[in-house]
Amino acid sequence: FTTLRQSNIRLVEIDLATALIPKGERVAFSQPDEYYWLNSNNLSLMMGILNRDLSLLWPDKAEVIGKNHQKHAAEVRKINIAIDELLMSEDVAFVVTEKAHLYPLAASLASDVVSKQEAENLGMPFLRLVTKPNEGNQGEWVIDDFSRVIELPLIERLQLNHRALSEAISE
Repeated sequence: FTTLRQSNIRLVEIDLATALIPKGERVAFSQPDEYYWLNSNNLSLMMGILNRDLSLLWPDKAEVIGKNHQKHAAEVRKINIAIDELLMSEDVAFVVTEKAHLYPLAASLASDVVSKQEAENLGMPFLRLVTKPNEGNQGEWVIDDFSRVIELPLIERLQLNHRALSEAISE
């Protein structure tokens, strides 16, 4: 970045996880290797940071940037609500994940996060959160964790996660 910045002063680093203003907000995470962007609260915060930074860089485009932010933020909220409603309507009491980096998503859902052993001991419906399907395992929600580049917009990827949840619950 430093080398590129020397040859192009208009090149600006934007960190979606940490606002670049003094005492700016930052996303919440407990482990450095967790996928904090999967937590819907962090994702919303990141979108707000992007909105503000881009508006400061291009004040003449701030209105368009703001409208785009509002539209996408509303879509993210809508998808998050739909996911929680689906979990509640299907009485999914618990979400289980053995992968620590997926915990931010699990923690942002309406269902409680427990270990697989706890869920089995309690005998209540649970859903395993995974990134790769395990052949023959029912009750697995195979999610896109955004760790790989895919040529789809954010909202479409979130919608795919919602569809994957619908499929996991209907099995």
